[in-house]
Order: sequence, then structure tokens, then C-alpha cells
Amino acid sequence: MASQGLSFPQAYCFVRARRLNVIIQPHLRFVYELMKWDEQQQAKRGELVKRDMEWQAVAREIASLNRPYARS
Repeated sequence: MASQGLSFPQAYCFVRARRLNVIIQPHLRFVYELMKWDEQQQAKRGELVKRDMEWQAVAREIASLNRPYARS
């Protein structure tokens, strides 16, 4: 995220696009921490702190993207 200047949702999509046949489901607490870290980095750079997506939407989207790969 830092080296490419990506937010968490952008970084997640970047990785997922390159690993289409592999389930990518990071621990949701880790996702939350990455989103908070991203906000801290924006503040350090003197940028207006903004989120691409809210936490609840990110968690819901990760679950829906992985649903086809989940075992019933």
C-alpha cells in the first residue's frame, strides 16, 4: 500500500485481480488496522483524510467476493 500509494480497497483489488483462482480473505481485524494505518499515512502526508469505502462496506464486499469459493 505504501510503495504503490494505494488505499486498502485499491490494494485488495490489485492483489485479487492477480490471484483470481485463490481465495483472499484477510482477517477482518487486520483489514480494519490497514484502513486505520492508511488514514494515519494520509495525515502524515498532510492530505485530507478520506476513506474510499466505509468499514462495514469493505467487510461485506470481502465476504460476497469470497462466497463462491466457500464450502457449503
